Amino acid sequence: KVPEKYKELNPEFKLPTFEEMQKEGNVQLFVKPETSVIDADRFAPGEFPTDTGKINFYSPFLAERGRLKQKAARAQYVRPPEGIEDLLEGKKGAKGIAYSLQFTTPHMPNRSHSSFDNTTSLMDAFPHCVFINPEDAQKRGIADGDEVYVYNDAGCMKIPAQITLRQLPGVVSIGEGAWYQPSPTEKYEAWFDLDGDGKPEKHIVAVDVGGAVNTLTTDRDIGAADPVLHLQTNKSGGFAAGGNLCEVSKQKPA
Repeated sequence: KVPEKYKELNPEFKLPTFEEMQKEGNVQLFVKPETSVIDADRFAPGEFPTDTGKINFYSPFLAERGRLKQKAARAQYVRPPEGIEDLLEGKKGAKGIAYSLQFTTPHMPNRSHSSFDNTTSLMDAFPHCVFINPEDAQKRGIADGDEVYVYNDAGCMKIPAQITLRQLPGVVSIGEGAWYQPSPTEKYEAWFDLDGDGKPEKHIVAVDVGGAVNTLTTDRDIGAADPVLHLQTNKSGGFAAGGNLCEVSKQKPA
C-alpha cells in the first residue's frame, strides 16, 4: 500500500507487480528534499522545537542509574536485580533464604522456544534437565540423573540433573521453552508480589514438574521505557541472562 502522503506528491506512482519485485528486489519512492514527508527535514539545525533546539536523546534506564552525568559514552557494568553481588553479600530473599546459585535460561537445540517441547522423539533425544557443575553437585550430594528441586522465592520445579564440566561453577542452567506442568501432589511455599503493592506475599503453589523457567522468575521492568512498545514489552518473566538466584537440592524444600 502506498502511503497517502506519497500519493499526494506523486499521483502517478504505482506499486510494482510481484514479478517486478522479484526481479528488482526493492521499490523506492523518490521524493525531492524540499517536498519530504519527514517532519525532521522541515527544521534547520538548531531550530528544532525542543528546549535545546536540537534533537534530544534521553534514556530513563540510564538516568535512574545516574549514568547521564558521565562526560563521555563508555561501556559500564550495571548491577542486575539479582546476581553475584547478592551471593557475595549473602542477601536474603523474602523467604529469609540466601540462595547460593545463579541460573541462566539458554535456548535449546530441540525446540523453538516452547514449540516442539512435547514432541516425543525430541524429548527422548534431549531430555529436559538442569545443567550443574560437578563441584556444585558434589556439595549437594547430587548424582547424574537424579531428580532435583530447583527453587527460589518465585517458585519450585522438579527435573533431572545433568552434571557437566561445561557448566560454570556457581551457576546452573535450565533451557527456556519447556511447558509448565503442575504437580498434583507436591506444593511449595512461594513469596512474590501478586497484588502490585511492592510487598511479597506468601502463596502456596504447585511444584512444576515440566521445568518451565517462568516458574523461577517474576515480572520485572527490564529497562528504558519506549513510549509505545514499553506498554507491551516492559515486563519479562521467562528469560534469565543478567542474573537470577536459586538453590538446588535432592530434598523437597518447604
